[in-house]
Amino acid sequence: MSSSTSLSDNSNENNNYTPGTPYEVQKHDVLYSSTTCYQVIDFSGEGSFGKVARCVNLTTGTKVAVKIHKEKGDVSKVIRKERKMLKAIRTLDADKNNIVNFIEGFRFNNLSCLAFEMLDRSLWDLLEERRWIPLNLNEIRPIIQQLMVAFDALKSRGILHTDLKPDNVMLVNHQDQPFKIKLIDFGLARQVSKVCIGTMMQPSSFRAPEVTLGFPLTEAVDMWGVGCIMGFLYFGRELFPRDCSYNLIRSIVHLLGQPDDDLLSAGLYSWSYFNLNDDPYNPGFILRSSDEFTEVTGIKPQLTLTFFDFVENLEDAVWTYPTQKSDIEFDDRNAFLSLLMSTLDLDPQRRLTPRDSLNNPFLSMFHLKNKMDTSSYLDEALRCMAFLPLNHLESKPKSDEKNDKSDPQAIEADSMASLHFDEAYPEKRTSTPFFSREDFLQVNHEELQVADIISEEKFPNELQVEKNKNNLLQEELERICISYQLLIARYEDDVLKNREQTDALRRDLDNEILQKKQLQSQFDEATAALQEERQNLEREVEQKKLLRTAYEELQEKHKVDQAKNNTLQQEVDSLQHEIHNLRAEKEALRQKMAEEMTILQQNAFFKEKIFVRELDELKAQLSIQISLNLKLSTELKAEREAPQKITSHDDNCADEPSQQQESIHNTEPLEPTKEVEVSEEMPCEQQETISPALTLEPQQGAEGTLPQTRAEPPSVWKRVRHFLGLRKPKRWKRRREEE
Repeated sequence: MSSSTSLSDNSNENNNYTPGTPYEVQKHDVLYSSTTCYQVIDFSGEGSFGKVARCVNLTTGTKVAVKIHKEKGDVSKVIRKERKMLKAIRTLDADKNNIVNFIEGFRFNNLSCLAFEMLDRSLWDLLEERRWIPLNLNEIRPIIQQLMVAFDALKSRGILHTDLKPDNVMLVNHQDQPFKIKLIDFGLARQVSKVCIGTMMQPSSFRAPEVTLGFPLTEAVDMWGVGCIMGFLYFGRELFPRDCSYNLIRSIVHLLGQPDDDLLSAGLYSWSYFNLNDDPYNPGFILRSSDEFTEVTGIKPQLTLTFFDFVENLEDAVWTYPTQKSDIEFDDRNAFLSLLMSTLDLDPQRRLTPRDSLNNPFLSMFHLKNKMDTSSYLDEALRCMAFLPLNHLESKPKSDEKNDKSDPQAIEADSMASLHFDEAYPEKRTSTPFFSREDFLQVNHEELQVADIISEEKFPNELQVEKNKNNLLQEELERICISYQLLIARYEDDVLKNREQTDALRRDLDNEILQKKQLQSQFDEATAALQEERQNLEREVEQKKLLRTAYEELQEKHKVDQAKNNTLQQEVDSLQHEIHNLRAEKEALRQKMAEEMTILQQNAFFKEKIFVRELDELKAQLSIQISLNLKLSTELKAEREAPQKITSHDDNCADEPSQQQESIHNTEPLEPTKEVEVSEEMPCEQQETISPALTLEPQQGAEGTLPQTRAEPPSVWKRVRHFLGLRKPKRWKRRREEE
């Protein structure tokens, strides 16, 4: 009842959807296609193109994953390309070729949806759950073998995946089928015939060098991605950095060496990363430094050190980590290193193909054939590969009476036939069930056969089918053995005819081996010298770092001093400005004072002229007064000598002096200018004060009133002093008081 209610509610919501607004898928929504409907349980992830919803097919009840794309920008073009690729891949057997099973594509509310089978988790999630503890070789082997099968199938259709990374390799069911994987996400896949040189593809840390350097692109780019996946699983970290392309090329050169000069000269972008060596004795390309790369491209790389920067190369890294535990693990690690270096070959033409890698000793476990004893390491390897077909353990019929086991050539023919049977007859390749330890112990050096001792109680029908298949395989092997024996006979005839040439070639080979040994010794010496040089360079780098640090400190001090100098310079400029202003003010004051001095001089000159004129006038008046005083003094002396008589004649005579006195009184003296002190050199008779009023005092005798006599007129000096407004000196007054 509840489920039907939820369905009806969702259908009502979908009916209310308007095309003008973008529809947002949420939990418990129902997505309708033309054939069935899917109910959303939860969301497992979201990317740049959309998100993945975990759904239930309401028709069958199976769980599926629906990829819901966002409708924006160029996403619609990517969706069309992905659907086209999925239709091309759909012709392959998804389970046999380890490719995700594409169910259908549909549109719901203007959203493009792609339905796939439900898978467990990605390799990235697996390593994250293990806290980045790497997988061992027995766990890596089935994953790489399945990836090789998947890419071999894609190569048969001429398709490049171009987006291989740990997120796009999913575990099917890690609990029930450990390390059973499938390849997903074909959104960036493309046809090999339509790929142009210089096209950028693949995630940065899984990008092949031919993509970065601009070489011709083939299916080998995906094999490079497989090698990077192997390194990621083995070390628990990515082999190459992802921050910038220069760090990627620098790390590739450090771990794998430098590509050949022929490849670099043909690359479109090689000149951004490599430069021609100026040394005439060592011509070729050399890696640019980070500063040179910045000058050429304008991009400044941020160099970061990783674990791989502290090892000599990739081989050294594989042998360094993890530590070796047993001899069988040593052989297995050696085989793993061989496969890893083959997938990471810098030359795309020499890089291992998916078909060839399936016959590699690491995946086929040929190197463990002679060590099938009681080793627990082999038990773990077989348990991890139980659900996969093992090339070196494929079915081989028991030999009958026609095959003479005493003949070593026949034994070798049987062995070689069994090794190459899968490649010669791929249509007859079958999957081999899991074998127990006792079954594998029956495999010997003389014959490689499929273990047919299986419990008849559990698998009676399967046993009969396997026996029928073995009979068919036996007939095919007989034909192959006969043809192989004929080839050996022809080869022996050719060897007898060309024995001398063979001996000469053997001698040449011995000489070459000797030369190689000498070259090896020289190479070892050169390696030691390079190691020493590298240590010297490291020391120089440390010294340069110290010098750079000191230089930066000096620069900081210089900046501080420069700031102080700027401040002082500003203060000096301000002081100079003030001095200039003061000088201007001083010049203005000087000019003003000069003008005032000129005016004062002119005024003094005019005053001097006036004073001289007034002095001349005073001198003239003084001369007149002196002449008058002399005249009066002579008259007075004449009068003093004459007898004094009181007569009428005297009265008449007295009228004249009175008139003269009146005339003297009537003369207007000049106004005094100022009071000054009289000089001491004046004559004694002139050191009297001039009286302003001249009056005659009557003389009284003892007998009565005496006749009035005329008073003495003031002296000339008194008149001058009166005229000038002079005062008596204090010593005159003091002298008079003493008298």
